Amino acid sequence: MKTHILPAVTMIASVLILASCGQSAAPSSETADSASDEMRAGADAAGIVKVAQYEFDAENGRRLFVDEGCVICHSVNGVGGTAAYSLDKETFLSEIDPIHFAARMWRGAPEMIKLQEIELGYQINLNAQEIADLAAFAGNPDEQRKLDISQVPEDLRNSFLNDFVWVTAEFPGGLEEEQD
Repeated sequence: MKTHILPAVTMIASVLILASCGQSAAPSSETADSASDEMRAGADAAGIVKVAQYEFDAENGRRLFVDEGCVICHSVNGVGGTAAYSLDKETFLSEIDPIHFAARMWRGAPEMIKLQEIELGYQINLNAQEIADLAAFAGNPDEQRKLDISQVPEDLRNSFLNDFVWVTAEFPGGLEEEQD
C-alpha cells in the first residue's frame, strides 16, 4: 500500500542523520562548505530548499524489515526478537513521523551497529526510500498483520535475540529512556 505522508524534507533530514552513523571523524570544513553549496544550489530565491517527494511503501517496509535483519532484534505482530523495542503500530501513540522514527534509530545507532556487526557480520546500510518504507511499515497495522513467521528465513528465525539488551550491563549507555 503506497501513501504520500510528508514532504521529503523529513526524509532528507533522516538520511543526513543516519548517513553519519558509524562515522568517527567530524566532517572537514571543505565537506561542510560543499554540503552548504549543495543546499544553496537547491534553494529558490527566497532561500527555501526544494526537496524530492517520497512514496511511503509499507509493503516494501515489511519486506525490508525481514530481509535487512531488523526482525532479529525487533518484533512486529509477535514475529521477531525482543532484544529491542517492538515496532508494532500499537506501541506508537500517534501516526508515524519519519523524523521521529529516524531520531529513534539515531539514538540507538551505536548499539544497533554493534549488534548488526555481531549478528549479521556487517552494518545495515539503508537509503532514504528504505527508511521511508520502514517508517510506513511501522505505522501501518494492516501491513503489520500480514507479517508471519513463515516469511522469515529459518537462519534468521534461529538468530532472534530475546534478551532486552538496551538495559543490560553489556550496553550501559543504551536506550533505557527510549519509550517516551
